[in-house]
Amino acid sequence: MKAETIIKHIQESQLTGDEIREIWAVLKEKSNANRQIAVFDFPAGSYVKFLDKHGNVLHGLVMKRNRKTLTVAASDGRTWRVGPDLLSESTQEEYEESKESAQPFAEFRLGPRR
Repeated sequence: MKAETIIKHIQESQLTGDEIREIWAVLKEKSNANRQIAVFDFPAGSYVKFLDKHGNVLHGLVMKRNRKTLTVAASDGRTWRVGPDLLSESTQEEYEESKESAQPFAEFRLGPRR
């Protein structure tokens, strides 16, 4: 059954709060299972790219596979934990190019609160 059909049935039905929570639990469990499987699509040492919260493309190298995310060393020196659904394959050449043009990440440290 397609997602549109399922969504239409849910919207047209008169579900109780308990039924909605039950549907949500099943969807969450399925999503978590899919994510755990997708982690294996990117072994350690893979070159990847992803978007940060500002829409900038970041290139990186997968350092470690976690249970639901991957630890990625970005070309700008930062380390990210990224869900596999947000990653796409990249190449070593793209990674090296972005490393040369990347501005080193400057971490801002705030002084003590007053």
